[in-house]
Amino acid sequence: MGRIILHVHGKLKNRNLKALFEEYTGRLGNRISVIIHSEKHAPAEYVQSLPKNAMLLDEKGQQTSSVDFSQEVQKWGLDQNDMHLAIGPHEGFGEVSHFPKISLSKMTMTHEFATVFLCEQIYRAFEIIKGTSYHRE
Repeated sequence: MGRIILHVHGKLKNRNLKALFEEYTGRLGNRISVIIHSEKHAPAEYVQSLPKNAMLLDEKGQQTSSVDFSQEVQKWGLDQNDMHLAIGPHEGFGEVSHFPKISLSKMTMTHEFATVFLCEQIYRAFEIIKGTSYHRE
């Protein structure tokens, strides 16, 4: 069974967002692992350090609903390989084309907020899969 591994470029500095991040990663328990990459690495170095099967979070990526995302999360859980999701540096990934990209919103948000938002959506996906009342349509 594959796990979700979240790659983050730099530590979360905003204490409120960090607290929310810790709340959701705590709720997710062993269903998610987080790797913090040094913010000293340039975006190109960061991208080179990612596994070949990583998916980048990018505002220009494919948009999806929470329900559709939960279906993807369910597929990843059935796969033997881990799924790597990467939140970019604040300046973005640039013109990296060899990784698939997913967008959290058409709106632009800070990479710290995107990290928290993604964690909440991963948690929501697991709740949708379990059929709890956390997600309402």
